[in-house]
Amino acid sequence: MGIIHPTNSNSYLAEHSGTTVNYTYWHPGQPNEDHTQCNLMRTDEWTWFDDYCLFLTNVVCEHE
Repeated sequence: MGIIHPTNSNSYLAEHSGTTVNYTYWHPGQPNEDHTQCNLMRTDEWTWFDDYCLFLTNVVCEHE
């Protein structure tokens, strides 16, 4: 989704601008703090979950 979770940080950032993400829609139980640094969207419920940065996927653009 273009959102990252830097190591040793409690916030998620927009990857392209480095600004803190102010809106979240986490799937229940997420983020689960298992040292994952990327974020994906479940297309069945449109909720977010954290995951490892192993996949190339589409991104959601930040709008200011």
